[in-house]
Amino acid sequence: MDGTPAPAKPDLVILDLLRRLPSGLLARLRRSAVARTVARRILLPFFPEIVTIGRGALRGLRMRRQGALVSYLLGIDEPGVQAVCERLVAPGCVAWDVGANVGFITLALARLAGPSGRVVAFEPRPDAAALVRANAALNRFAHVDVRECAASDSTGRATFHVRGMAPTSGLAVSGVPDVRTLEVATTRLDDLAGIPAPDFVKMDIEGSEVEALKGMARLLAGKRPVLAIENHGRTGEVAAILRAAGYLIQVLGRSDEFPHAPWNSIAVAVPEERAELLERTLPIRERR
Repeated sequence: MDGTPAPAKPDLVILDLLRRLPSGLLARLRRSAVARTVARRILLPFFPEIVTIGRGALRGLRMRRQGALVSYLLGIDEPGVQAVCERLVAPGCVAWDVGANVGFITLALARLAGPSGRVVAFEPRPDAAALVRANAALNRFAHVDVRECAASDSTGRATFHVRGMAPTSGLAVSGVPDVRTLEVATTRLDDLAGIPAPDFVKMDIEGSEVEALKGMARLLAGKRPVLAIENHGRTGEVAAILRAAGYLIQVLGRSDEFPHAPWNSIAVAVPEERAELLERTLPIRERR
């Protein structure tokens, strides 16, 4: 041996280079469809099997490459939702992640709620649900519970439209390329037994928000959780349900009324009697 250091592994080199990019540049790349495609098809295979996340609410947590987006592994996905979670989820909270995918926001909620809290992740695809469990175990989050079902307005079975491991899969997704279907369990969130009612609910379920909200009418009237909901084109119906339940709604980083908010914008809904909570989200300017 001549003492020459071994060359760095390509996966670590690529990851290190991406981590060094300025936050503003990474945010612009995250919003570019071309950049996302390049990241998924070319860069992602060079990432290590297990990545330590370097930014955001998940900084220092670990996540498996399998099923993940590059933006998950860099910690830059869903910046608005991350910021809402950091401001509204405290130790001891019960948080529900409705539409968990592989558990990116689930991990953030688990860190913020802490071992004295509880996180329930709802993900109907068995492969994605298994990855939520694996990512939670990787970080020793024993307080994460994964339920393999889709939130809806009825408890039973339904057709789920799947685009690989993409987070754009859902009950309401159809008419788009590369979709296969599978039958999954559905549940009214009001019907769940054996888990505590939520203090906070993050909901990102690709157009099925109306059915899910109808299925949690008792929770909205009784427990009165705070909600962070991603918009998928049914804002008028969502707003009508929440306002009828006595909720105030604010769109992150925008002055639009929620019924006119753009696709993928994030709405925070709080009970009228807890209106002061909206002040915590006012500084949040970046949406997905």
